[in-house]
Amino acid sequence: MPTLYILRGAPGTGKTSLAAELHKTLHCPWFEFGWIPEFRHLNPHTEISYEDEVALSTENLILVSKNYFAHGFETVIVSDLEDERIPAFADAFHAIADVRILTLDCDDETRTNRILTR
Repeated sequence: MPTLYILRGAPGTGKTSLAAELHKTLHCPWFEFGWIPEFRHLNPHTEISYEDEVALSTENLILVSKNYFAHGFETVIVSDLEDERIPAFADAFHAIADVRILTLDCDDETRTNRILTR
């Protein structure tokens, strides 16, 4: 069964660093939620609420990830989902992939230093 890794955690905990290493090691697709363009800013003539925009972006990311599995990829990595979206995202994959949610954390000083020295 394919594996979906969902990486979650506060800013500066190493989600991007871990995702990059997994991506390099496993040779698999990797998506950060923040890579999805903000619809409102790119298309100012269409009215959409923030909540609808996040829901639409989440649904699109689910479809894209499912498409990679359909094309034979054994692993997909997704990071930076809002916490309230993770259960719905995981539910969308429970029948087609082994869903592994990894929560990253670190002490406040380390996190602050990472954020300030990006």
